[in-house]
Amino acid sequence: MTRRIVLGTAAVVLPLRKPLLVAKAAATVDHLSGSRFVLGLAGGDRPIEYPLFGEDFGKRAATFRDDLAILRQAWAAPPAGSGITVPALGLKAERRLDVLPKPAGAVCRWSSLGARGRISTGSAPTSTAGSTTRAAWRPRPRHLDGRRARTHALGTPKPYLTLMFVLVGTGNFWLAVLGMALATFPHAMYYAALAGILARDYPVEVRYTRMSLSYQACTALFAGTAPIVSQYLLTATGSIWSVVALGLGYVVITVAGVRGRPSAASV
Repeated sequence: MTRRIVLGTAAVVLPLRKPLLVAKAAATVDHLSGSRFVLGLAGGDRPIEYPLFGEDFGKRAATFRDDLAILRQAWAAPPAGSGITVPALGLKAERRLDVLPKPAGAVCRWSSLGARGRISTGSAPTSTAGSTTRAAWRPRPRHLDGRRARTHALGTPKPYLTLMFVLVGTGNFWLAVLGMALATFPHAMYYAALAGILARDYPVEVRYTRMSLSYQACTALFAGTAPIVSQYLLTATGSIWSVVALGLGYVVITVAGVRGRPSAASV
């Protein structure tokens, strides 16, 4: 049991959830933790997920605002003998329905909708591939074809998660593993594309050395496999130390690449 640390989420994609259930779950955690819970909320940034929940990605900001209003209405204490009033759900005070428990404090602290943070009590902007894509297009006269290819790899939607959900939904263990692999490995290639962009900004004496190449290789080969391999080790050994050993192995590979950096005079 924790006694002093803050508990929180970063972040619940509210448009893809039932707001009354979120309100009840958040208030319950806040009540049990002694008002130490911070509910982080987000509008979502993955278009591929929204059709799976029957939601419109383009309307997520409006949905977020509506759902946040429902949270506040659910947490409000109704007058004695009345219930909560939630017009969006058709709940009126005379029905005498309520959501319990009520949060002990200001549970909803921030939102990742940036400029729309005024609807909450704070905001925390989140990074997206868009900023990386813009960095790839900083004006340079050379290597434009390569930049276009890497920008395409970074910025285009990919239906990996849809396939994962379909295969996991079959209930077959190996199909579920295949689905998670297909969703995780290609997504991790984002880091390889990013490494290729960053390599262009390395000094000449570093760009084509083992340090640069090992960074790109590690991101491509290990980033995608790390979650599945780590979970396998944790399940097989029952100890977190096997996962720690895996992380140390990655550190050794990284250090070996860094030590391969030659001096400028030798290039």
